[in-house]
Amino acid sequence: PGARHLLSAQDLLDAESPSPKPLRASWAEQREVIAVARAGLAQVAAQLEQATEQTWDKVQGNVVQQLRVTTASLTPTSLQDALLSQLRHRGARSSPMTRKASVAANEYILHNFTDYNSVVVDDDNTDRLKATFGTLTALPRLPQDSPHLDAALPTSDELGKHLSLSFTWEFDALGLAGVAGSNTLLSLATHLLQSRPEVMESCGSRLEMPDLQDVFYRRVLTFVSACQDVPMCNPYHNHAHLADVMQSTYMLFDFKIFQALTNNFDRFLGMIAGMIHDLGHTGTNNLFHQNTLSELALRYNDTSVLEMYHVATAFEIMRDDEDADWWNMIVASTKRPNGDTVEPRKRARKILIDCVLGTDMTRHGRVLTQMREFSTDFCAEQDPRSLPARGDPEPFNPHPRPTLHGAPLARSGKEAHYLMEWGLHACDVSGQSRPLPIALEWGRRVSEEFWAQGDQEKALGLPVSPLCERNKASLAQGQVGFIQFVLEPYFATLVTLVPELEVASSNLSSNLKHWEEQRRSEQMQP
Repeated sequence: PGARHLLSAQDLLDAESPSPKPLRASWAEQREVIAVARAGLAQVAAQLEQATEQTWDKVQGNVVQQLRVTTASLTPTSLQDALLSQLRHRGARSSPMTRKASVAANEYILHNFTDYNSVVVDDDNTDRLKATFGTLTALPRLPQDSPHLDAALPTSDELGKHLSLSFTWEFDALGLAGVAGSNTLLSLATHLLQSRPEVMESCGSRLEMPDLQDVFYRRVLTFVSACQDVPMCNPYHNHAHLADVMQSTYMLFDFKIFQALTNNFDRFLGMIAGMIHDLGHTGTNNLFHQNTLSELALRYNDTSVLEMYHVATAFEIMRDDEDADWWNMIVASTKRPNGDTVEPRKRARKILIDCVLGTDMTRHGRVLTQMREFSTDFCAEQDPRSLPARGDPEPFNPHPRPTLHGAPLARSGKEAHYLMEWGLHACDVSGQSRPLPIALEWGRRVSEEFWAQGDQEKALGLPVSPLCERNKASLAQGQVGFIQFVLEPYFATLVTLVPELEVASSNLSSNLKHWEEQRRSEQMQP
């Protein structure tokens, strides 16, 4: 579907009106479709330019048909990008009829084809239109097939309620996804960055051209939008899970040890790592890919197959779309006041790669051992609770530095790098540390995804992976074992470094009791 050539006015009037639907294609194919859409919108704009009061009715009909055909293959956010870049320009023209047609066309598209309600194009809000990706001036729509909420349009109270919890452990990513729909990641990322403006300021100081901070911000949001367009139709590993991990990782940097060892640029990288850590997940685990000799397993030689794929997908998006490439705007090399040379761009890539690869569960034991050793030595020299709260003093830090083995720890040094890896890994598996109603839904979803993999393995004649046997596995038993043997030891160690996460440990204990009670009930059933 979608316009593959420019149509005449009569073609437009005679054309069917295909229903808009998300595009499930490669990023390169999407860019091709967007280019076609922009050409179609240019034709619309030309028609608007010729409109008069007498020909308005006919032109309006042509515009509507052209818009329907042009937008049929676009995802909402991609359409929005193409539409606003075209109609913003036309809306500033002096012709009253052009302005009237632009406003009408904009209202029609935004209402019928996108995740945003109407935004009027006029001279007074041109700046706001330029920042549409960076503001929540309108409300995302609820997908009609959303299983999480009733199929009613959201209100500002609904959206605001979920975003207001984005710096607490009560945040519900599934609830936000039910309200924000396909703009879940964009809504959350925008809110997080706007809530901590010092993060973008810190990024700006690390650009090749610091005056282009606004361009950098725009590219970040375009990158987030592109990540939203990567298909992830899984019960558990979906865009809501990315939002969940992005939120919790970003929140960690409010806590004392993160403030002491990291800076605001690290915080930005932590947010990006949280968003991309499962980008494009297939709904099956690494063992499945290895056993089936999948394309990904062959490409990555059975080594952290999915994790390699996730981070590679993120960098491929930036490689293929300059408008989404924030990474290449970071300065390649610079000197500190003490004369040391640093390479921010290379370091940023290394942090993203290492953090994402650190979420591979086969590395869990090694990561836990490393964190325990650091915690023992670090806490022997200072109490993490007594670390002074502070922002991001750059380049100088007026407070006494935390120490390790008697030596002061540098801000954004290797210890900060490790801390970010440990934090992201915790956030990735933190579903059962959320309040019980949220934990129950995440538990149900991950079990359903495991069982779906088991069904595939049976169909392929492969051994069924652990926890993936639908007719034998117990939802409650799986969660009890995961909490007892994986989550509780990990969070117990992490809390010694990050005492603010005691709420997560407390939730784990109470949620474990619930799952144990459910397991007993299951065992009593005949």
